[in-house]
Amino acid sequence: MKLLSCLLALLPAALPLRAAEDAAPPAAVAQQFYDGYMKVLLANGDPSEFVLTSKAVTGPFRDAYKKLLEDGMDSDPIFCGQDYPDGGFIASEASIAGGKARVTMKSRGDALKHSFEVTLKQEDGVWRISDTNDLKADAND
Repeated sequence: MKLLSCLLALLPAALPLRAAEDAAPPAAVAQQFYDGYMKVLLANGDPSEFVLTSKAVTGPFRDAYKKLLEDGMDSDPIFCGQDYPDGGFIASEASIAGGKARVTMKSRGDALKHSFEVTLKQEDGVWRISDTNDLKADAND
């Protein structure tokens, strides 16, 4: 009985560690975000709503994106351009340094060749998009 009590007492301390281990790697986070974004875009949905409600981006990124929406923008800061490949983008392996990671997103199987970098930041063991080439929300963190 004493052993069971000790194990139950240790369980809450072990849960955050397990959650961090189960967190998706940065390239997977970027891939999932961009797949969702492109799905909405290609369905003529509202991609801004997708970004503003996504848990895959940091708060400062969301705020900077919202400000760009209010101010107007000449190109899409999510895929860093005006045109996009119908096939979407594919994420490269991540380059990780401490709590930051860089992923290159490249056009997937399309005549339009386009690539850009995405920076992700680790927050409480979870990777979130913090910057793109055109939207520098957390660049100085």
